[in-house]
Amino acid sequence: MSTLKLNILKLHQSIGTIYVSKIKPSDLLAMSIVDRRRIEEDEEVLGIQRELKKDKVIQIQNYLTSIDATFPNSIIVNTTQNFVVNENETELELTIDDNTFTIIDGQHRVEGFRESNLDNFELLIAIFKDLKNDQQANIFSTINSEQTKVDPSLNLNLELNSKAYTPKKMMIEIAQSLNYDKESPWYKSIKMLGANTNGIISLSAFVKPLLEITYPEKDYYLIRNELMQNEKEFPTFSD
Repeated sequence: MSTLKLNILKLHQSIGTIYVSKIKPSDLLAMSIVDRRRIEEDEEVLGIQRELKKDKVIQIQNYLTSIDATFPNSIIVNTTQNFVVNENETELELTIDDNTFTIIDGQHRVEGFRESNLDNFELLIAIFKDLKNDQQANIFSTINSEQTKVDPSLNLNLELNSKAYTPKKMMIEIAQSLNYDKESPWYKSIKMLGANTNGIISLSAFVKPLLEITYPEKDYYLIRNELMQNEKEFPTFSD
């Protein structure tokens, strides 16, 4: 019987004990299942997870090609006592089985590693033990309903902090120029964060179509990696 030993930190909360550790994506993929809503024998079976979104998995796979990719938040899973070989205050030893873990939250992140060759990437994992289905469902529901979605325009605006002069950064600066130029047809018409909020179009809505005709979205991290590794300044032109 093959086992996996995890160094753990135990947290005690109202729901019970949580085991926090790190794990290789390949080990997590080999030891986990996802309880999704599904149809069996013409009847709907209630599962915890929504259907896997392939476009979201592809987005994560593309992100993982970035030279500074990171997932600092934890994958949340449940296991049962049946898979526990040994446990003490600092270590949890588990049987390696494709049913050892049930993923409560993070299925898309985990799936994004399925075709990845990253050897130096570890995931933070929060392990519950012997949770009932309704408890797992409640955790998933709470996590995904209480999160505040980040404004797409704010996400774009953060690109201005990038060291690399990415196409996104260029388009944001173009939008800024058009918004603040008194002779521009877009003068004060773009909703810039922290400045003009009374425009007729958001920064995201203005920039997105420009990006779509500039480069394929799937190539963003490829382009960014090249720019990050090339420290030459973006050329400027004088009159």
